[in-house]
Amino acid sequence: MAKTVCRSLKFNPFVMKHTLIALLLCSTIGLNGFSQTEESNDTLKNVRHEEPTIDTTIIKIGKHDILIIGNHDSDEWKEFDSLCSKKGKEEFKIHWAGLDIGVNGYLASNNSLSVPQGYDFLELDYGRSFSFGFNFAEKNISLYKDHITIVTGLGLNFNSYSFKNNTTLLSNADSIWAYTDTLVNLQKNKLKTTVIELPLMLGFSTHKDPKKSFHLAAGIVLGYKLGAKTKQMYKIGKDKYKPKVKGDFSISPFRYSAALRVGYGDFSLFADYALSPLFEKDKGPELYPFSVGITLMDL
Repeated sequence: MAKTVCRSLKFNPFVMKHTLIALLLCSTIGLNGFSQTEESNDTLKNVRHEEPTIDTTIIKIGKHDILIIGNHDSDEWKEFDSLCSKKGKEEFKIHWAGLDIGVNGYLASNNSLSVPQGYDFLELDYGRSFSFGFNFAEKNISLYKDHITIVTGLGLNFNSYSFKNNTTLLSNADSIWAYTDTLVNLQKNKLKTTVIELPLMLGFSTHKDPKKSFHLAAGIVLGYKLGAKTKQMYKIGKDKYKPKVKGDFSISPFRYSAALRVGYGDFSLFADYALSPLFEKDKGPELYPFSVGITLMDL
């Protein structure tokens, strides 16, 4: 099925006080050139009347049709502007799609921020531990009009765990462990993970227009680890070194988290708490990742 994208531009000419010229660009993406042209022409025919009240001009530039309407109060303008507004609302994503920016860390099994005894090398510097999410796809399945929906989609989550201590994690070991580096002073010392995520949430909104709506979504987020690496930085004399080591680090390949999102319009707050441990069973301490922050939406 083809998809219509609408953009509009209005301005007042200097010499014509009561005339408003609107430039409307609608491009259709189809399976081939024939279907694209055909659907574009059908759309324009639906907008134009057999006996328009004003002159309407169509200019073709490549694959695009530019419609110039001489009066924004005309039926042509109102009908076409309504079509574009409707399309914009359909494409606006309210619960998941957007950019997540926040702080991440992990809790022990007793819900403490302190790591278990013997794992001091995993103690975090929360001032440098950040979470970044790029949620690039969202699908809402309506249960009750636009107010109650099932929310799903896809996203990429990047976690950065910054360690306090001057220790180096070892990769591909039978269990997670580290050694203290006494030769250099680590200015940066992080474990970074990349996870692809799929949400399954129940969403609520108070208004048909998402930009005027208070909204809330709660459910679970399923994740699969795409990769992990350590990133460090230190100096020896005037020389700066930035070693990066990719590895397994005994991190669980799958993750599932409880998720909550609440906000208004384009702004939202999020909180995720993993129900599965960060490390594989018997290969590391029982630590459960979490992240909290803001979501900037309207991608």
